[in-house]
Amino acid sequence: MDGLAGLEIKEASILQEDCAERIWLDIATISGWFGDGSRRVGALESVVRHNPASRPALRGLGEVALRAKQYQRAIPYIQKLIFLDFGDSDAKTMLLKCFIEANMPERVYEFLECGAVTDGDLRSQAFLFTLGVFYERCGDYAMAESSYYNVLCLGSSFEKIGETYVRMGSLYARRGETKTALKLFGAGEALSTRKEVKEKIRVEMSQALILGARLKEAWKKLEKISSTGLAARVERMRGWICALKGRASEDPALFEEAQEHFDRSECLSPFSPLTAHYRGMAFLYAGKEKESYLSLKAAVEIDSNNPGLWDGISKLYFRRGKYSDAIFSYSNAIKKWEHDSVLWYNIGVVYEVCGQAEDATGSYQNADSLEPGRTPASERLRGLEEGGSSDPEQLDLDPAIFSRKPTNYFSSFV
Repeated sequence: MDGLAGLEIKEASILQEDCAERIWLDIATISGWFGDGSRRVGALESVVRHNPASRPALRGLGEVALRAKQYQRAIPYIQKLIFLDFGDSDAKTMLLKCFIEANMPERVYEFLECGAVTDGDLRSQAFLFTLGVFYERCGDYAMAESSYYNVLCLGSSFEKIGETYVRMGSLYARRGETKTALKLFGAGEALSTRKEVKEKIRVEMSQALILGARLKEAWKKLEKISSTGLAARVERMRGWICALKGRASEDPALFEEAQEHFDRSECLSPFSPLTAHYRGMAFLYAGKEKESYLSLKAAVEIDSNNPGLWDGISKLYFRRGKYSDAIFSYSNAIKKWEHDSVLWYNIGVVYEVCGQAEDATGSYQNADSLEPGRTPASERLRGLEEGGSSDPEQLDLDPAIFSRKPTNYFSSFV
């Protein structure tokens, strides 16, 4: 009898504890509805103190910390979730996001190499999408494309399917496959229901057209964008189109028009490093090296962490014959973003002009291994083997403008 009574008491205690956990979880949910974040966290922490293996509470705490960008706090909660259920693809996706946003690529590679990825994860569109973002940020564009392609193959119900098309389009645009890029952007635009997102995609389409030297079409596409939030970028892109046309036709009026657009962009978004950068490049194309230097220098001073801005001032140094300054600037750019084939190719050209064949060879090899065929690196390697010309009049930097580390969902080449 005593044994039965003890069992009944134990069962009642378990029921009471289970009820308490559910109540705390309900409190956390309701607090979230009313935007009371601190009370929600307090309720979830109470659950974890009571039951350290409560997956709903651990997930909630991980999500809250991730949204608050408290990555170091989020990681232990998420890791415990994965420990409790190794097949939890959502938790693994959250962990990848933490590592990516906290700029810990080595942790991502450790995670991928330790056998943590299951077949179920590779059927999770959210996991594959996040993996694609990681590879894109690391400059492994082939793996990024593969990840995004697999997302698309798994169906159209994924909430970020439109963004997946856009990201794929950006990858094709950067390597000059404009036609395919436009199709992918078009698919992303068709799936979007929000006007501001559609217009962002149209800006990306305009960018692809600029990269594909289809300047007239790019201009027409920009005319259809009315969002005030994109106005500064639209003016900057118009200025860049005018500069490119001026470079091709050597028409001073087009360079003047370009500067007018840059002025308007600057008024809409003061102290923009991108506007200063493109203004400087336009001056460079117009042969105004003093003005170019001032603008390109200002761009780097505003944002010294952006490798694309260093690429711009390096081009000016190269034109002026200041090769040591060009090497210094390209070295700075590569330190910040070592995965860009254009940066490696360009520093290789400078090394070659300086007669540093060994350094040039290594740089060209890096460029070609990162993105085979993206730059003329393989041609220059053959030229070095054959004892080709290192005359700066015969060599030039890759004309690609503003290669940069993607940090946002939508790229910002211009």
